[in-house]
Amino acid sequence: MTIRSKHNDLMNYFIHDERDLSPAYVASCRKSLKEIVKKVNKENAPPDGWKPEDKRQATSLTKVMGYCKI
Repeated sequence: MTIRSKHNDLMNYFIHDERDLSPAYVASCRKSLKEIVKKVNKENAPPDGWKPEDKRQATSLTKVMGYCKI
């Protein structure tokens, strides 16, 4: 059974088996997903020159709120 799909809609890619979808649709979906992952990774990348030791440490809740440990 072949599923008819719109090429700008990824829903069928996620809910149907790939064997039921057209090869062109599957290739189009994979290309779109790779572009999305590439864009997300680029946006979440640390700035140039950043080092892990530059990361600030979170303050403890006891210091911020004045709670005492029991």
